Amino acid sequence: MAIETPANTDWFIDDVKASLEAWRRVLPLPIITLLLAVGAAVTMPSHGNFAIFLVGLVLGFLSLGWLGTQFICYRRAFDGEPTRSGELLSLTWTFIARYVRLYFLALMPLLVLVLIAIRWHTYSSESPGWRLGFLAYVLVFAVAGTFINPTLAYSTRKVTKAFPLGLVMLAQGWPNNWKYAVVPSVAVAALGGAYWLLPSPGRPVLQALSTLISLMFAGAIARCYLRNPLRPRLEGER
Repeated sequence: MAIETPANTDWFIDDVKASLEAWRRVLPLPIITLLLAVGAAVTMPSHGNFAIFLVGLVLGFLSLGWLGTQFICYRRAFDGEPTRSGELLSLTWTFIARYVRLYFLALMPLLVLVLIAIRWHTYSSESPGWRLGFLAYVLVFAVAGTFINPTLAYSTRKVTKAFPLGLVMLAQGWPNNWKYAVVPSVAVAALGGAYWLLPSPGRPVLQALSTLISLMFAGAIARCYLRNPLRPRLEGER
């Protein structure tokens, strides 16, 4: 795929605009993304209700699989190809396992730290220190994983291959690709911090806004990834 960008144009801004334009071409993209986020937010506090917990668990898995479907929808929109609503569920299903593995591995160090803190009675989700630490961890992972997510959707099914490919693409494209790594990551971390500061009634609105902003940046990152001349060579070496 070759995506041409006019000379003297900020590629990042151009890609963000293209991402938003893709929403018009593939309307289910923002709608389903928002519905999954709202559904997860509603079912998260299950209050011991197993049925609600089960629904939340299913929505969580679908949300992870939907990450891959987003990238496929973006690629087709950029290529001018249609995306049929009837294939969205099957597409999402094929991506669930690989993205579950990716985020399980990504969160493993954090889970280990939490378990250690619980063991030593120092863990508290309300602690400012733990919240800042969590946001810092999210920020670092978001920057490092900028191109890992699209790599897992476009180039390989294996997380062990997506990690090095994504990291190499980030490193070899630096500093020209810094906006794709830093701007979305800082935005997500800032919105996460604001979520804790807001009173409960305002949190669903902020979460919806955060979801759409993340989706917008995902499209920009996808376009950057697909345009990157390093991609064919790196994938040929994997």
